[in-house]
Amino acid sequence: MELVLCGHTKSVGGQIGKGLSWTAKIAYKGASKAFSVLAGGIKLVGKSFLSLGKLMLTNPIGLVVTAVVALGVALYEAYKHIKPFRDAVNGMGTAMKKLFTGKFGWENQLVRNLQVLGLPLVNGAKAPVSLFLSIKLKY
Repeated sequence: MELVLCGHTKSVGGQIGKGLSWTAKIAYKGASKAFSVLAGGIKLVGKSFLSLGKLMLTNPIGLVVTAVVALGVALYEAYKHIKPFRDAVNGMGTAMKKLFTGKFGWENQLVRNLQVLGLPLVNGAKAPVSLFLSIKLKY
């Protein structure tokens, strides 16, 4: 009885193994077919995006937008990775802040220089003005 049961178990196990092998082959074929269709769809989408990109680059507005974005990315990456560039940009920012908040003091010096330059002009203009006023008063 034990021998019959053992032989029967082997035959059932062998049939199950064949069934699993057949199922695996079917699943592999189906999956490979599905992935090949999916890969074809991905290639088609990729080609359409490349065509759209080429179309955008042929348009002058697209060229300008692309150039501005590329310049912005380049400046960002330079600021992020190049320390002397970052220090120079930070120095310019500090200088501009001082300039627009009046902490440089150049505007006071400019007004003083213009006053020194303007006084002789004002004094020189007084004589012709008084001449014209005296002529007007005579007539």
